[in-house]
Amino acid sequence: MSAKPQMPKMPKPCDLVNTKKPPKPEAVEYLKKNNAVKGLTKASAKRGFNTMPDGKYLYLVAGKNPETIRFVDAKLEKEQGVKHPSLAEAIGTRDVLMAGEIVRNGNTFKINNSSGHYKPAPNCNKYLLWLMKNHYGLTLKKASKRELKDRVKEEFIYEIPSPSATSGAGSASASKRGVKPE
Repeated sequence: MSAKPQMPKMPKPCDLVNTKKPPKPEAVEYLKKNNAVKGLTKASAKRGFNTMPDGKYLYLVAGKNPETIRFVDAKLEKEQGVKHPSLAEAIGTRDVLMAGEIVRNGNTFKINNSSGHYKPAPNCNKYLLWLMKNHYGLTLKKASKRELKDRVKEEFIYEIPSPSATSGAGSASASKRGVKPE
């Protein structure tokens, strides 16, 4: 009888504190009222991240559900004043483990730690890298760093496998059903 493979130990996620102003109440209200916050889960990863169309997003990972990436369209930053703290407040948490931006372009998935309110340090990315590999099943293709005036911005690029490659027969019909909120 063979032993079940053990999942690698999860690194300790960073506990981030909002270093700037509180969220605008009208931005939080907009997110709640319009059901604008979406989520990436292990199930959506198996379906080819179908909850996230091509575009740019603000994301965060909350302590109450550290295996789900919550996100909103980055256009709402200019249109409604939505920032990372607005996103956190809309999902009912102040316990933020990771925050940044995601850019989805076809099967390319770029994720970074760019948040001026939470300012994640590079060591926080150990958790993000673990999550992407061990929970979402993605392989890191490229990593880059850029020095900003008060922190280091790191960006990671992943290639999203097609749903049929990750979940077997029947997933092609599931992906044709369209985008559904998680």
